[in-house]
Amino acid sequence: SAAMVTAATQIFRYFKWTIENDVEGRCFRASSDGGGVVPPGFKHKVKRNNVYGYIDATYLSEERSLCRYGVVYFVNMCTVFELSRRLPDIALSSTESEYVGMSLGVREGYYIRMVLEAMNEAQHGPLLVGQDNKSCIQIVENPGRHHGRTKHLDVHLRWIEREYERERLALVYVNTEFMVADVLTKALAYERHARHTSAMKGHKMPEKEKKAPKKRKVAFEETDQMES
Repeated sequence: SAAMVTAATQIFRYFKWTIENDVEGRCFRASSDGGGVVPPGFKHKVKRNNVYGYIDATYLSEERSLCRYGVVYFVNMCTVFELSRRLPDIALSSTESEYVGMSLGVREGYYIRMVLEAMNEAQHGPLLVGQDNKSCIQIVENPGRHHGRTKHLDVHLRWIEREYERERLALVYVNTEFMVADVLTKALAYERHARHTSAMKGHKMPEKEKKAPKKRKVAFEETDQMES
């Protein structure tokens, strides 16, 4: 279809653009003093070699009324895991889509922590996950308070609440402007896309090229008068 051809053309344009502007690859930036780094949107440091990430989801953004969630994890400002996938079932609200996406994404973060611990890289404190949905955070931090509106979320809800109570998981509110995983869930304006991609790749994306101003067409009558 015409839509598929347009999408394919845009993909090839993106590949061409990345090659011309040398924006492929990843950049690793560990703190030299071992004091850790402050991720975009976070208000405190994450210790050296510790995992942290962002999880985001959209609501009814896919065909058949499905949602999409995105997960990205970092170690020392270097991306170590990315995931963009549809939720397995229909969500009844944006909060539910965020919650289910978080439940799935947190498991990936736990696995990365296990791998690092097996490599003798100690993980200090709970897994820090950036989340831009305040309702989602309130449900986790106030077990049972919103039970009337979250009965259908019981399995995912109880699992995340248990992890929070055990202090294995901590949710950090991150403004949407700094929600890096947002780029994995939907199309964004270039400025926001560049900001999140820069965080994932470790080096600044080039500024958006300004379109050349259109030349003003001169009417034939004006041209004739100028010639006379």
